[in-house]
Amino acid sequence: MTDHNNSEEEYMTTDEVALFLNRSKGTIYNYVKEKLLTPVADHPKWKMRKTTLFKKTEVEQFREKITKPGITTLEAAKELGIEYTALMPFIYNGTLQADRKIFQGKERHFIEKEELSKFKNSEVFRNFLEKKKKNKRVTQDGWILFQSLINLESNVMARIMELNENQSLVITEDDEQFPIEEIVQRGFMAQHPITDMPYITRKGYAKFKFFKPYNIHSDIFQVIDYLYQVITHKNIKVVVEHGFIYLDIKPVFLEDMSHDFFSILNSGLYEGKVEQQPSGVSIDSDLEPLYLNVPSHLKQLIKEKAKKENKTIEELSIQALIKGLNN
Repeated sequence: MTDHNNSEEEYMTTDEVALFLNRSKGTIYNYVKEKLLTPVADHPKWKMRKTTLFKKTEVEQFREKITKPGITTLEAAKELGIEYTALMPFIYNGTLQADRKIFQGKERHFIEKEELSKFKNSEVFRNFLEKKKKNKRVTQDGWILFQSLINLESNVMARIMELNENQSLVITEDDEQFPIEEIVQRGFMAQHPITDMPYITRKGYAKFKFFKPYNIHSDIFQVIDYLYQVITHKNIKVVVEHGFIYLDIKPVFLEDMSHDFFSILNSGLYEGKVEQQPSGVSIDSDLEPLYLNVPSHLKQLIKEKAKKENKTIEELSIQALIKGLNN
């Protein structure tokens, strides 16, 4: 950088500006064309240098304008290899330190390089990646159908009401609607953390059917919230068809289920067992073993069809038996 007497204005050549801003000379010329940088015209001491000159103070001020005060959330998500919507809850709950700063006229979150590195190597993030890898039923961007949301600033509640390959829809208690991609942007996060629980290996499901309610505070949705918390979505199948919600729940014993929730589940039961006992509620399938030997080609056909329909061999076989016996 050119050195001058302190009593004089200091100037920089195009090469020096490019080095100072970490940009190419071509970019500096573009800044001039766009009038973002203004060169000094006809400076008497520099006519022989055959180069454009810029006031050092103006270049320093310009660098402050174009230099981001940290790593953006989109850049951080990309570096971590996760979705933007998966990153933001860590910021909102304070696990990942980020500060809101003004940059180019907008206020946004910025993360220090050291903070991002610390988070990337943390046990919390490693556990998150491990759960993400194991969890085969996590829906779009980690959100779950009928999951309840809360805006911490306004205390407004919302719920994910549609979540399929065609569309996603979140509805607030004020009847505002928006797509799932805008959840974090609008300041919402999961109302209840989804706890971790192993996949229940006991065979079969208890099966329930309910009318799909339009009120996001409906008792049915509160039961689903409860089940998500105590046994996680890994042990529940949720399907919506023709205005009905179908719940398939793995066999489990729940010690703290309320009588109201038991009554709601029992009212929708169409296959399996739900029994209230002194110490809790038992949910079970009514499966009994049936041993059957079939030709190898038939077994292979069943395996291929089950895979195509995303079902187990047992589920497909039971379905076929029921259909055949009812004809």
